[in-house]
Amino acid sequence: MATGDANAFDDFDRVHALLVEMYPPNSIQYWGAQDALQERAKSLVNQHWDAITALAKALWARDWLHQVTVTKCREKHMTGEEIAGLLRQFGISAKKPGCG
Repeated sequence: MATGDANAFDDFDRVHALLVEMYPPNSIQYWGAQDALQERAKSLVNQHWDAITALAKALWARDWLHQVTVTKCREKHMTGEEIAGLLRQFGISAKKPGCG
């Protein structure tokens, strides 16, 4: 089922699980819905590419002194407030789930 970036397997699996609840697997409706979702995802990435690039640059600019331990690895980190502030520069409102 999964195509594209190997890091997105979990996303593809979740999409597949939802689609098979809605349509018979491998039906015309299933594949049509999957194609529509992929096109919508591409459209959103294209629409927000400048914000995605800015977030990536801001994260890579971080030093490793304030790293966060995630399992056995270390990751650079930005707070939710920092991310929301950066996204506001692009006219994107980032709200916590359940906050209006």
